[in-house]
Amino acid sequence: MCRPQRAPVMCRPQRAPVMCRPQRAPVMCRPQRAPVMCRPQRAPVMCRPQRAPVMCWPQRAPVMCRPQRAQVMCRPQRAPVMCR
Repeated sequence: MCRPQRAPVMCRPQRAPVMCRPQRAPVMCRPQRAPVMCRPQRAPVMCRPQRAPVMCWPQRAPVMCRPQRAQVMCRPQRAPVMCR
């Protein structure tokens, strides 16, 4: 029972576990091309130099603002008949 003991089986020199082999860079780490969304962009359509919108052309005075004739009810009035 006192013989020199061999190192127990679990203590043999171990090979590096499979997961520790030198690893290739994972696929996702290859040098990347710039993503499609990052290409130099043309100015978006909405940013072209704009013509003044239709509503902003030099405006004629709106119809309701033309020089007005005195309204019929504002003519110089004759004294009402009952007050002569």
